[in-house]
Amino acid sequence: MPESVPFDLVAKTWTRDLQPPTAIPPAADVVIIGGGIVGVSTAWFLAKQGIDVVVCEKGHVAGEQSGRNWGWVRQQGRDAREMPMIVESLRIWRDLGDEIGEDLGYRQHGILYLINDDKQLERYAAWAKFAENYETGTRLIDRNELPRFVRRAAVEWRGALHTPTDGRAEPHRAVPALARAVARRGGTVLTGCAVRGIETTAGHVSAVVSEHGTIRTSTVLCAAGAWTSMFCRSLGIRVPQLRVRGTVCRTAPAKVVCDGALSDRSLALRRRLDGGYTLAHGS
Repeated sequence: MPESVPFDLVAKTWTRDLQPPTAIPPAADVVIIGGGIVGVSTAWFLAKQGIDVVVCEKGHVAGEQSGRNWGWVRQQGRDAREMPMIVESLRIWRDLGDEIGEDLGYRQHGILYLINDDKQLERYAAWAKFAENYETGTRLIDRNELPRFVRRAAVEWRGALHTPTDGRAEPHRAVPALARAVARRGGTVLTGCAVRGIETTAGHVSAVVSEHGTIRTSTVLCAAGAWTSMFCRSLGIRVPQLRVRGTVCRTAPAKVVCDGALSDRSLALRRRLDGGYTLAHGS
């Protein structure tokens, strides 16, 4: 069954306990273009600070890549330049559900990178040593211990790199939940509202023009994902962006293989809350 979260499912998730607004606000402190995880989470932190924020989403909240990704929340394997940010991100994820009063599907069950050969073993051992600087709990697991973490395996791996403090979340659940939290804090999330352009006055941003009306603002964040470079080109701004097409699928509920997520060269998977798995090509 393809990993394709239906728009009606996302819409039902969004409308549970909270109806989307129908009126276009005349003005806002900040307008965010895009209702994916970047746009909606940014709106949440702005709304928490009492900033008047509007999110304009052309379709549904989490209706594209943000609702159909792997759902991994990881430190493991990160570049050194990313680590301070991702460590803080994990800290936020651990408390975010309680903070907004909804289950985001976040579970801290760890991530495994399975080892096939000496080259991988050497690389992962080096990363485990590096991770000691961040108290992630990362360690190498040998082949004798691996069955505790991976059940019913038909492949004999050399071992694995394991970070127990990594987690997983349910993408199509987490983003709409955050959008509802934004609205409860006084922000506005507009769905079915594509942004067509930005107006300037004396060289400064003065308004966002959407297909349903104009919103006066002095600050705009473009969080349009794969559409970002196209939108910015219309403003004469070049945003270097590489598009990658990936295939992801989902299974029906199945027997437990692992509690969290794992990857080897041919396969990556994450166990979902419904008991099924989200599968993709490994790396």
